Order: sequence, then C-alpha cells, then structure tokens
Amino acid sequence: MRYTKEHIFEEIAPILSHELKISESDLVETLNLRDDLKISELLLKQAFMKIEEHFEFRFTQSSFNQINTLSDLLNYIERIV
Repeated sequence: MRYTKEHIFEEIAPILSHELKISESDLVETLNLRDDLKISELLLKQAFMKIEEHFEFRFTQSSFNQINTLSDLLNYIERIV
C-alpha cells in the first residue's frame, strides 16, 4: 500500500504532538522541527524512533540530519513506505 502525504500526516501528527509536546494544530508543513521548536536532537530522535516503529523502517543518520521541516519528513516517509 502506498501512503499519501495526507495519510502519513494523519499517522505521524499524534506521534509528533505527544513526543514533542506540541499541539497538532501547530504541525504545518513549513514547521522547522529543529529551529522553530528549539528542541534537543535527543528529543527529536526519540520522536523519529516512534515513527520508525509505527511504519516499520529505519531512518539513516544522514537522512535524520537532512530532515529539517515537517515537509521534509513527510516527503522522506512517502518515498520509504
């Protein structure tokens, strides 16, 4: 099954909201997960690990480093799953 970006967003929004302690309404595609949220890399990595568990894949270290915005994250997951 191919996931659309909209479906991926519906799946990861609750995960990101819970793990990053932000409102789902704040999750917009232009959101910079590092700069706008001012969270630690560890917290971001933990959120990504929950996404990995959910979709049953692994982020590479280089992909983790290259994903900055929510849009980047959605595009990456869409290519992988």
